[in-house]
Amino acid sequence: LSGARAAEFDVGLEELLYLPAGVTGADLLDDPGFRRAVRHQLVGALQLAGGTPNPNDFVAKITEEDITVESVRLLEDGNTRQGKRKVFINATLSVADEPFAEALAGTPYATLDGMSSVRRVYVVSKSAR
Repeated sequence: LSGARAAEFDVGLEELLYLPAGVTGADLLDDPGFRRAVRHQLVGALQLAGGTPNPNDFVAKITEEDITVESVRLLEDGNTRQGKRKVFINATLSVADEPFAEALAGTPYATLDGMSSVRRVYVVSKSAR
């Protein structure tokens, strides 16, 4: 361990989720399974940005332990209907690998479903503020 300080990023995940009527952002944030699923989704999405040129091969630069889910907001009314709703999840990411941190700093967002305008991950360096 070199003792180098990890770079910190604010990460936002904009997602469509099927939710029962009445579910709130606080309900989702309080659910450990939901937080783990979000961390897993972010690790997978952000590893693609730091992959290798070989198909189905990547070097893990971050793990679920590097991500802290901090807040969840429903972007559509959760009390009136059941079904798919837009949700925004905010998290903090710590990256110890300097080249990977530089690559993330140059990647303001990544789409998760090809050309989908809804499913996105936003990445903002905390030092850039």
